[in-house]
Amino acid sequence: MIVAVYLGHGWSADQIAEQYPHLKLSEIHSAMAYYFDHPDEIHRTLEEEIRDRGAAQTSLPDS
Repeated sequence: MIVAVYLGHGWSADQIAEQYPHLKLSEIHSAMAYYFDHPDEIHRTLEEEIRDRGAAQTSLPDS
């Protein structure tokens, strides 16, 4: 979630902490450090989540 917010909004760690006060700044920095060390893995995971959401939405019955 932290990386998705960073990529989607371009927010800094401080801005993310302001929007998600339940997260510690150290947690945000740790997540970002992991992302910068493993960008391909994170991008694949995010793409899979987007595909899964799209598939779930298209499989819902019409109201």
